[in-house]
Amino acid sequence: MSNVAPETTDGAFDAIAQIVETQGFFLWGARGLKAITGDKRLGARKAERMDAELARRGIHHIPRRIPRDENARVLFYAPNGNDGLGTLIHHLVGTNDVVLSNETLNLVGAILQKHANVVRVAETTGS
Repeated sequence: MSNVAPETTDGAFDAIAQIVETQGFFLWGARGLKAITGDKRLGARKAERMDAELARRGIHHIPRRIPRDENARVLFYAPNGNDGLGTLIHHLVGTNDVVLSNETLNLVGAILQKHANVVRVAETTGS
């Protein structure tokens, strides 16, 4: 059983959803997800519950299943969110269970950040 209050975990999942809504995506480590629940390890049931909590908030992620390896990276996104960024990610991934290394996910995150910055500059300058 988790030693973290449910309202704390709800707040943490809400915060992830807010970041995704604002930034278009969020790249984070599975260790951080484990910390949300306060559990010593990230078991299969806990990962399934996290999947459900994120899905309830409209958040998808790569890989499609929360990794149990706490050193793994996870890319969160909303399939219809943030100026088409979520749609782009969703279409690239499709229905496949994409397994990417941490290094590749970090690279994808850097590319997405550059795209998001270009969109923001274009919006501010009207070009």
